[in-house]
Amino acid sequence: MKKLLSLFLALLMCFALLPATMAEETGDVDATQNEVYDEELSHVLENPLSIEQEPLASVSSSFLSDCSASYKSGQYYKNLAALVFSGNQASDIVKVANSQIGYHESNSSSDFSGESNGSDNYTEYNRWYFQNTSNHQAWCNLFVSWCRAAAGISTSVSPKNPFYLDKWKECGAKVYSWKDFAAGSVTPKAGDIIIFGSSTTSNIAGNDLSNSTKHIGIITGYSNGTFNTVEGNTSDQVKPKTYTPNSNTGYISSSYYVHAIVQPTYNQCSHDSYYTSEGQCRKCGAWLPNQNDNYSYTAGTYAVKSGKTAYLREGHPYQIATPYITLSVGQTVWVYGCVLNGFGNKWYRCSYNSKEYWCVAGNLELKTAASSDLKISMPATNHTNRTGIPAGDLVQGQTWNLSGSISSSYY
Repeated sequence: MKKLLSLFLALLMCFALLPATMAEETGDVDATQNEVYDEELSHVLENPLSIEQEPLASVSSSFLSDCSASYKSGQYYKNLAALVFSGNQASDIVKVANSQIGYHESNSSSDFSGESNGSDNYTEYNRWYFQNTSNHQAWCNLFVSWCRAAAGISTSVSPKNPFYLDKWKECGAKVYSWKDFAAGSVTPKAGDIIIFGSSTTSNIAGNDLSNSTKHIGIITGYSNGTFNTVEGNTSDQVKPKTYTPNSNTGYISSSYYVHAIVQPTYNQCSHDSYYTSEGQCRKCGAWLPNQNDNYSYTAGTYAVKSGKTAYLREGHPYQIATPYITLSVGQTVWVYGCVLNGFGNKWYRCSYNSKEYWCVAGNLELKTAASSDLKISMPATNHTNRTGIPAGDLVQGQTWNLSGSISSSYY
């Protein structure tokens, strides 16, 4: 009886102490967070979003198991098996293509490792497509098809043989000629498909979208007329390429012109349910869109408030964006923009040591307002010749180093 009574009293004491201990630990965590982030973490308590973690996707086990033993022995299989997908098919097919850069064809029907130095078109991509080891035809289109399958993209979205434009159309893809591109009808993006044709006079500037194609690749990036791609069967291997075709004709060389740009009907990341408490999508890395990109503010010199610490963040108006600079009480920045981020928190766009940063507005106070008699607008578009200069207002007291010409559209 005495033992039972002792055990009961011991349990009673544990339960009595538990709430106090939990409260004390919770208070310590909150105090540490507030000390580090101050007002930056207020949205976590006020506007909690789902931080459910969806299982990370990768190349399917069935696809990997179908790979040849020879391919599995090489580095390119290891690259493929290590991929983590975002759920955005356009991004995922680019990841697959990039994982194969450097893969080289062989001269043997028993060597699909990608680590040989042959020239007879024996590749894992041929073996997969034809499900035999004897086929060794030109393989640029087979590489694109293999990347599609490895990324888990259905043939209802991207045809098994991507050479044929009519098959793309059957999948609902948008197919553009170079004439369409020159007219501004399409802006290429990562995951799109680029198809090349022979540089014949009859097709070079026209709208010919017949099935006549010569080469194909996956677009990994595009900017100001320059295409970045990954292509199979290029100098007998998988290679990244960069092109700046003639803007009017699509002409690249005596062998190639851009025949078509294909935009498949890829799915998009459904990230709205997977934003972290920091404002970033766990699946694809996208940031929660701002609620207001031009929130009311007063431009001028701001100082860190008494009792506060200002964290200047690069890239995005969210506290997890890194790297960052820490400023103490009295230190100043130039403020020339303001947004409400996706959580409704007010952030200033700042200039510090001639570089753009973001800072929580509540940590700064206005010291000297900018003069209203001088303001030069820096719009978010038409800024080809002012690389590195952010959108916003360039006002009295603020300077930027400019090079090249500035057209009248900038002010």
